[in-house]
Amino acid sequence: MRIATFNVRNLITPGEKIYFGKNPVYTEAEYAEKTWWIGQRLIEMNADVIGFQEVWRVEALHDCLREVGLEDEYDIYGRDAPDRFAVQVATAVRKGTGRSEAVWHQKFPEDARFLKRRTDHSTYHMDVHIDNFSRPLLELRVKPKRRGAAEVTFFNAHLKSKRPIELDAPEKRKLPFEDEQAIGSALSTVRRSAEAAALRMILNDRMLGNDEPIVVLGDLNDDYLSVSTTIVTGDPSYKLFEASRVGARESKSGDLGLYSVQMLKQYRSLRNIHYTHIFKNRIEVLDHILVSEQFYDHSLKRQWAFRDAFYWNDHLDDHGNAHVTTDHGIVLAEFDYRPIKRAIEEASEIV
Repeated sequence: MRIATFNVRNLITPGEKIYFGKNPVYTEAEYAEKTWWIGQRLIEMNADVIGFQEVWRVEALHDCLREVGLEDEYDIYGRDAPDRFAVQVATAVRKGTGRSEAVWHQKFPEDARFLKRRTDHSTYHMDVHIDNFSRPLLELRVKPKRRGAAEVTFFNAHLKSKRPIELDAPEKRKLPFEDEQAIGSALSTVRRSAEAAALRMILNDRMLGNDEPIVVLGDLNDDYLSVSTTIVTGDPSYKLFEASRVGARESKSGDLGLYSVQMLKQYRSLRNIHYTHIFKNRIEVLDHILVSEQFYDHSLKRQWAFRDAFYWNDHLDDHGNAHVTTDHGIVLAEFDYRPIKRAIEEASEIV
């Protein structure tokens, strides 16, 4: 099973505007170049499930498939942006697999209240009023074609970016630009962390006390070890030496944790070339594939074994062409259906 995440950067049909732009995002010529470029990457990936971010028009995604003759290879689950400020995600699934109806999560869980009252032991009060995702979360259950494999639940996410949130007029009038940017960045971090916590609460509800395979993929807009991303992963432990007991027994950390494909790849690598974004010459990973213990090699609940991960990021060095390519790298992870119990039985037969 090959799983990918792909931020396509403002994919919209030609002649349309987004955000506060005065001019259309793409001319006909630029659109043709962009859809062709995306289509070529889809051919190279040959993925079974692809999570896309920054999709404004689903028709544009279909055009990418048609451009390279893949229109009959995938079903697309997505929806058009309702306005110029509400970019969406979409998920493509290879035809021939079983899947359930897509579910969109716009609102946070009811218990996601970010409140800390002032008490005799604390000198501060916090009350953050955020109750929805900036970009709706897309949940989709997929039945792999592999015989005997259980359904896998995919969550396609695009969390709030690091871009500073624009302050309201009263604050903008009285603050110097540098202070405005500092506060705007703090607000972005708060919102991204709140979205990460809401996503984690949804995952807790899905994962606790069962063996359901879960994959979270998408643009989380922060590195793997950032606070917001570790909120999503649950920060599980990794087995780094033979005597380690990680995965050898059931634990709440393993039951709820998500393992980063980036980390699984890095533990096999001699150097880190697995970046997906460059900003001000700062290389980082914003795009992730996170998998539950059913995909972790050392777990006694493993169903899928990690084979490899691939990163398409050469185009990030061509800054002048990012308008028609994308400013994010593409991540693909490959897993073999290899239940741990079957592997143990086969190893015993060999001995």
